[in-house]
Amino acid sequence: MDNIFDETVLSESRLILKTNPITMQNGDFPIYAEARLTSRVSIEAGVGLIFGYFLDELSNRLSDSRDRLFGNIEEAVQGGWSWRIQARIMRHGDENANMEGLYGAPTFRQRVYNFEGRSEKVIIRDFVLISGYQTHLVGRLSADFYIGLGYRYRKFKNVSATSSFIGDDRSLGLVFPIGVKLGWYL
Repeated sequence: MDNIFDETVLSESRLILKTNPITMQNGDFPIYAEARLTSRVSIEAGVGLIFGYFLDELSNRLSDSRDRLFGNIEEAVQGGWSWRIQARIMRHGDENANMEGLYGAPTFRQRVYNFEGRSEKVIIRDFVLISGYQTHLVGRLSADFYIGLGYRYRKFKNVSATSSFIGDDRSLGLVFPIGVKLGWYL
């Protein structure tokens, strides 16, 4: 624990803890862990809690509109959860590269939304190919810049026999994720 702020041991790091501040405007607060498996391959997995949208106006401009995501549900988002898994292949493999550089990654993400006063849930699933660049910033802090192209699917889940019709399970088409994750080398 004495070397937690020591940059000289970064080459020994095989784990990075991360978060994605951009998804927080949608109420999704994720924590990810990336573990290096080989010099060129790592796996990143994460879970998050979903709270209500904090910036509805901004959310509608930056991402899918509320109607497109949630059908005719008008109630406020009241929690939920998300998870994501990603297999990363680094362009250059080097045991001393600190998991830095260009990478490609097939990614699966799922978000489950609960609504105030309703028993229904909305499940959003993304299947995405990501391209990114991860770099060491300062100390043990890292940044992971990424962009992707994928496919989004929406599913309605009625958890009560008395639920009313709220929408169709259907494809929402292409999704273009873009973001920055901030991480801490352990």
